[in-house]
Amino acid sequence: MREVCVTGASISTVAVSSVPGLIAVRAALGVAAMTTTPGAMALAFRLFTVESLSQVGEWFEERIFAPLRGAENTENVAAAVEAMCRDTVDYFVSRESVCLFAAMTLGQERETFAEVVGGYFTAWVDALAGALRRGGLSDEESTGRALDAVAAIQGGLILARAYGDAATFERIVDRTRQHLRAPVS
Repeated sequence: MREVCVTGASISTVAVSSVPGLIAVRAALGVAAMTTTPGAMALAFRLFTVESLSQVGEWFEERIFAPLRGAENTENVAAAVEAMCRDTVDYFVSRESVCLFAAMTLGQERETFAEVVGGYFTAWVDALAGALRRGGLSDEESTGRALDAVAAIQGGLILARAYGDAATFERIVDRTRQHLRAPVS
């Protein structure tokens, strides 16, 4: 990967091979700290790797998917949905509303990581739909609500970044939580 540095009237290119290297180069050049978060760097410099995706995937498996899969009754499902919404907000707000998986569906990386990205979203929808089914919803209703929820969360991330306002994302996730918990009409 290359970091293009502009200082005064000169432009130089520095080759870096890792995220820590990129942080060091940017710090030495005085680039604002807020632009050196892992999510921002991954988007700006296409630092997508199977390892970085695995780390994100492991976090979601542990904190989101497994609790949803483990919820066996209405009370457990309600708690798992609450935790999913809370942890999702905490995760994405702390990472500047960046979803690396979603970002990769838009760029040149799409072909390289299509299977990993598809697997991530499928796991989320399947885990949530399964929990909603065990909570009493029909197959059709639980699958529809799970798809709507993941789509709303991802769309909420885009709007929050566009508006520069994490509260937008939090409100969307809150409405999504309410929709997931609503009785069948």
